[in-house]
Amino acid sequence: MLDSRKVVGRRGQLLVPLGARVRDHLGVGKGDQVYWHIGRKGDASLTASPMRPGGRASPNESCPNCAALDKQVRELTGQLHSRRAGEGRQYFNQGYMTAARTVGTPAADFGALVDMVKSIRADLPRRRQRRPIVVQANPSPSAPPSSDVSAGEAATPGAQPTGGP
Repeated sequence: MLDSRKVVGRRGQLLVPLGARVRDHLGVGKGDQVYWHIGRKGDASLTASPMRPGGRASPNESCPNCAALDKQVRELTGQLHSRRAGEGRQYFNQGYMTAARTVGTPAADFGALVDMVKSIRADLPRRRQRRPIVVQANPSPSAPPSSDVSAGEAATPGAQPTGGP
């Protein structure tokens, strides 16, 4: 819905009259309070409630804790950038070594696991080895009978080999 209005100046203020469709849509009348929410550059929205349509407060709204939160963010960002690059690796290494002391090293755990599997195998009764099953291939029905026709012998008695004398 597009509703175009002209900005009017009165007594040092700029006024924007609300059309009937906008008033009905917002559900406001004479004397009701409305809220402007400033968005991106060149964008503002008028609502009947102090919350933005998305349910979030405007990021540049003034709130009692915003100054304290901004100060805390600046302090933490400064601490983050002041650390040496190797400190993160150092802390990771310390955590890994602590875990290795309490849990154990992977190589030692693997060796213990191999020993456990060997002891279980030793306790299992031996099974008799099965002979492998040999499957003989059946000749296909379109294959010629096994005779050496290529050597010049006839496949049937009395027939002459091809190629002549």
